[in-house]
Amino acid sequence: MWTKRLNRFAKLAWVGLLAVGVALYAAHQRRNLDASPHFRELTQEQAVQAWSGGQVIGDGEAKLVVFSRYTCPFSRALLVRLDGLEVIDDRRPTFRIRHLVHPTDSVAYRAALGVVCADSYGRAREFHSALLQDASQAQMVDLVAIADGTDIDDLAGFRACLTSDEAAASVRADFEHGMELGITGVPALVAGERLVTGSVPEAEIKELLR
Repeated sequence: MWTKRLNRFAKLAWVGLLAVGVALYAAHQRRNLDASPHFRELTQEQAVQAWSGGQVIGDGEAKLVVFSRYTCPFSRALLVRLDGLEVIDDRRPTFRIRHLVHPTDSVAYRAALGVVCADSYGRAREFHSALLQDASQAQMVDLVAIADGTDIDDLAGFRACLTSDEAAASVRADFEHGMELGITGVPALVAGERLVTGSVPEAEIKELLR
């Protein structure tokens, strides 16, 4: 009986600690989002590292790297803003997206794998936009259905890609590079050799994209 009570207490304590951790992380994210933009210069080596992975979203030359996570509401707000932003001549901006997710965050991790695999079929932007249209976790789990809706014909190949070592290595590299750059919250932007965190106004984003 005492063993059962101790086990129950341990489970409740673990759930409590997890809830506190989530609350503290959310508060940290809100402070990052509400704070004025913070700019930090990167070394040339760090900038090369920031630009060395991820997927290009768009048809032009990428001017911005975005470290983000699809399940983070602050990341989604920025990505939706970018996806609908017109910069020059009615063109949407082109940027490089990198996924700051850990494999234990299964939904965000699979969403990142989906973008990596869609990119191998030339459908990264379409897949990215589809992920932003519906914030439900159920929608993000059904990645093959999203692929089918973005005109990826080889669904068997796409499904195989989701469990491939190459796709996992791409997402893992994004996470490791973000940690090495000292990025503690998402979203974070890299423009040239400058890292930007905090709440970035639309006018500032447009300036970074020029």
